[in-house]
Amino acid sequence: MARRAARNLTPISAVGNLITERIARAQRGFTLIELLVVVVLIAIIGAMVTVSLGHRGNRATENEAGLLAAAANYADDAAVLSGQPRGLVLARDGYQLVQFDGQQWQPERTGNSTHHELAEPLQIDADSLWPRLGDLARPQAPQLLFLPSGEHQVAAFGLVNKVTGERFVIDQDEDGRFFAGETK
Repeated sequence: MARRAARNLTPISAVGNLITERIARAQRGFTLIELLVVVVLIAIIGAMVTVSLGHRGNRATENEAGLLAAAANYADDAAVLSGQPRGLVLARDGYQLVQFDGQQWQPERTGNSTHHELAEPLQIDADSLWPRLGDLARPQAPQLLFLPSGEHQVAAFGLVNKVTGERFVIDQDEDGRFFAGETK
């Protein structure tokens, strides 16, 4: 039995050699293979992020175009529900919802605001635009007209980002609802 116990014991010098070896390995740093694996993993994660963002990193133009389409849908629905004509005044720097009171166009009160100004570099793109929104208390005649019968007179319009060149046209689907579609 004494012999068996002696075999399981490791000499103290061997333990010291193992500790010295581990310290030396820790001080060497990373191997080339370890560095290559890290670089490949970073490249894969970067590619996944790029694919998930699509070809546009900036979604501000798309969001604003969606708001413009929603404003047109709101004016269309409000005209039918209220029995009063509604309109959308378009200017390069923004748009304003208006309603006809029987004599003149008045600002539409939606929440705290009667108009929506666009941040630079966004601007509305249409054939017939007012240069600026002007006097918001006395709005100009609307370019887009929505009647209580559900009919509307709408010219082609959209939104453009002057810096990136992104363009969204506001169009209608089969049900007559407005949506923002990107153009190339």
